[in-house]
Amino acid sequence: MHRLLVCFSIFLGAVLLDPVAKAATSTSPADLPPEFTPAEILKTTPVNYPYTMSARGREGVARVLVSIDEAGRALDAVPVDASHRDFGEALARSVRKWSFQPARWQDEAIRSRLVVSAELRLGRSIVILTRTDFTSNRIDGMTSPRDQFRVVRADELDQPLRARHTVAPGIPEEWEAEAAELVGTVMLDFVIDPNGNVRVPGVRSADDPRLAALALGVIEDWKFDPPVRGGRPVYVHVAQPFVFDP
Repeated sequence: MHRLLVCFSIFLGAVLLDPVAKAATSTSPADLPPEFTPAEILKTTPVNYPYTMSARGREGVARVLVSIDEAGRALDAVPVDASHRDFGEALARSVRKWSFQPARWQDEAIRSRLVVSAELRLGRSIVILTRTDFTSNRIDGMTSPRDQFRVVRADELDQPLRARHTVAPGIPEEWEAEAAELVGTVMLDFVIDPNGNVRVPGVRSADDPRLAALALGVIEDWKFDPPVRGGRPVYVHVAQPFVFDP
């Protein structure tokens, strides 16, 4: 029987994506491994334009991170940064209804993550932006720093993150014969939302894809105290290692 050692650590850098999502948002074909085909947007839905923004006649830009399953369905989406939080939340709600061509690895459809960047215009129309189109300068030109939104780093929180509930992955019975081989470390990264829920988890690295599947299978059941910055609940990006030790 495998024993799982779980060490919780906080990733202090900016928002990072798993290698699949990095490749999917690359602007250079030379950056893509030959075995990988990135996910693509197939169908979008109108954005329910934020009333708080339309009432002031404001347009904006936003970027969200979306998790896509093997069938091309959007599993979840969270805002990453935006000229105003309301734009980020509105785009995320819309993207959760979009359909995608799933990413493929060696001709097999795989679960992946993708960054979607868009400009939101009055009249509920959106313009999909490439990674080079979406820059901090574009946000700065559309709004004041006071209104800008981004996922924060863990070292910016008022208090250290605290997990309320964790679940350790176990080895399925059908894998017991291979248990001695299931040794290694998996590093997941994900976003914790203002309610303390784990969102859009992805694999940053893994010694064995089977271990990665086990870690992904439990991480969304974890629950945290709401992350707070400046007295207000926020989105925060973290990383979590899972160490499988026989």
